[in-house]
Amino acid sequence: MTERDIQNILAPDMLKRQDLVFPNTKAIHKRFESDLIRITKSGLVYEYEIKCSRSDFYADFKKHRKHLLLKQAKTKVNYFYFICPYGIIPLEDVEAPYGLIYIKGKELVLMRKALKMHNRPIDIQTKDRLARSLAWKIFKT
Repeated sequence: MTERDIQNILAPDMLKRQDLVFPNTKAIHKRFESDLIRITKSGLVYEYEIKCSRSDFYADFKKHRKHLLLKQAKTKVNYFYFICPYGIIPLEDVEAPYGLIYIKGKELVLMRKALKMHNRPIDIQTKDRLARSLAWKIFKT
């Protein structure tokens, strides 16, 4: 199962709820690419970090600055989830405030709910950056 396969499982459900969905964007963290960003109607930001292997999960923590900012609630992200094929990431290796979702076939299995890192909704400037990042993906030559 690839990152794209997982995005294709997640996105339709999010879009049915009329949430905004942005794949593979640097509009939130600038220095780090987010695999999938979801913005709810109330402006809350969910980040989904897709992992297809256990080693990829552990390598993610080499992004010290990103995880420090997330845990200090100094990003636009309200909720952060790791998502992977069933059993790839051991539940005990995912610490708060992060959540964990397994993919089993095309079913989503919530293993741990992410804790809310802050209550601030997304600002219009960041929403605009996300929209532009999506437009560049569509229209780049």
